[in-house]
Amino acid sequence: MCSTAAIDALAGYRHTTDKDKHGKRFELFIEEYFPPSYATHAKNLYKLRCRLLHNFSPAYFTVKHKSPGLHLQPSSIGDTILSDDVFFADLKTAALKFFDEVEKDVPTRQDTMNARLVDLDKGGAIYYA
Repeated sequence: MCSTAAIDALAGYRHTTDKDKHGKRFELFIEEYFPPSYATHAKNLYKLRCRLLHNFSPAYFTVKHKSPGLHLQPSSIGDTILSDDVFFADLKTAALKFFDEVEKDVPTRQDTMNARLVDLDKGGAIYYA
């Protein structure tokens, strides 16, 4: 759940889209920052995000613990296996790639991210004390 929520947040910082286009920016983030093997799964990963966050159901994926050899392979029930360790590692790599772009301001990533952070209707900033 946390990994898909993190992708959703990162996608919002990266892509400026209409409020009702959450799925599209999520998919774009997957396609741009995750390994190419994820591209064909981008739509279903967004559906997984929705099901996990709203229904606590791993729709379209069988989530397995530490099964890297099975990652993104078909499961015995016809969906796709998602190995938690590989998915998290790929998310970490994607986030680092994105934040590297923000740091280097490629091209104006900082402006896009800041616009999202100051817009309370679309996201808002996270503060800690």
